[in-house]
Amino acid sequence: MRKLEKTITLRRGLGLAICMLIGTGILALPGLALDAGSAHEAILGWFLIALIAVPLIQICARLGLKFPSTAGLAGYAEEAVGPWGGYAVSYLVGGSFFFGLPAVALIGSEYMKQLFSLTETGVALFAVLLVTLMFISNLAGMKAVSMINYAALAVLFLLTGLLIVFNLVS
Repeated sequence: MRKLEKTITLRRGLGLAICMLIGTGILALPGLALDAGSAHEAILGWFLIALIAVPLIQICARLGLKFPSTAGLAGYAEEAVGPWGGYAVSYLVGGSFFFGLPAVALIGSEYMKQLFSLTETGVALFAVLLVTLMFISNLAGMKAVSMINYAALAVLFLLTGLLIVFNLVS
């Protein structure tokens, strides 16, 4: 077995965690949150979710230090309850990618439809393009994924800031 090397700094890790926990949710939740309440309640909800995510990030960081392995959550589950725990987490994560990735791509494509008046075919093609780009970026390695995450994080904060400004003014 190869020895693991530290390649993720605190800054990269935080960026990755924020994008994983909040980034996909910001694509899916704004419409639902705004339908259920006001813009101020939706914004408060996003900030509360971000605060609640901090302990989860800390727990995963401590587990990563205690059990340094590329298995991640599956490895932690295996340590806790045995091999079946690792398999269970692997199936759950695999299922979330199988169903979640296309769903996020379709939601992002719907936003593009609203911005650029795409046809239904254009929405489907844009979703396929997004999934393809996600796949290729993961093949490119950790540095490429980190750069993409930094860019996505900057866009995420910019969009959230614009949403706050435009909703506070109106």
